[in-house]
This record gives sequence, structure tokens and C-alpha cells, in this order.
Amino acid sequence: MKKQYLTNMLDGFVMSYYLDTCGI
Repeated sequence: MKKQYLTNMLDGFVMSYYLDTCGI
């Protein structure tokens, strides 16, 4: 349960960083 939560948090952070970097 906790691992899934951390995975979702990391995935969300990566997506946010990726979108911000691409300037979409």
C-alpha cells in the first residue's frame, strides 16, 4: 500500500517535471 502511494507520488513528480521542462 505504502509502496504504491510512493510510486504514484514519484510518477506525478516526474510527469510534472517533464511537462515543465518541455514547456507544454
